[in-house]
Amino acid sequence: MKTNKTIALTCILILWNIAKAQQDPTGPTVSNSSGTSTLAGHAWYRGGNFSGGVGGFKNIFGTMWNSPIHTYTNSVQRSSLNGTRTAAINGSVVNTNGYMGLGNFSTNSPLPNNITGPWTLLHLYGPNNHLTGFFGSGYRTWMQTGMSVYENSDHIYIGMKDEKPLTGSNNFSDAVMAWGDDEGLAPDDMRFIFTAAAPAAGSCTNCPTNATGFNGREI
Repeated sequence: MKTNKTIALTCILILWNIAKAQQDPTGPTVSNSSGTSTLAGHAWYRGGNFSGGVGGFKNIFGTMWNSPIHTYTNSVQRSSLNGTRTAAINGSVVNTNGYMGLGNFSTNSPLPNNITGPWTLLHLYGPNNHLTGFFGSGYRTWMQTGMSVYENSDHIYIGMKDEKPLTGSNNFSDAVMAWGDDEGLAPDDMRFIFTAAAPAAGSCTNCPTNATGFNGREI
């Protein structure tokens, strides 16, 4: 039987590997004037990126170890694609393998992988998020195969809802459009708005029923 010390060490090693697998991008900055071997060691190859060197003949962009893929423009993180992962979201542990997050990777955002990473297969997170520590109590664990859009503390989910737990069938899913608010004073409505051809700021200001106005015509 393993001793308590051995068990504790094993748990520490497991937790360390989990944390390392979800680490944010790391590595030194390499100068373009570096030698060929140095540049080759930090290059992306179409054949894949095995730690032992240049990949084989597979047309792959990504990593061969369990790490998310982060993309940057202008030195700012814009997206994150999960590897194999489970994440604790609003108190529940859910499978988020291969989920993609796009948008605001600020400290108020759940998108960085060192927090929770994206919550649905496609997760869009807007720039107007001012609630520090907001982790979305409007989220439900069945919000998986679809797209979620979050801004402020409000959200909409459009996708599939697996009804297997309810029906016992292995092939029973409903199409769902769900929206909500997890905190705040104002209610959040579902609105259908038509906008006709006009400048981006609209052709009129106080015209609530005119489709060419800034707010368009609400149906």
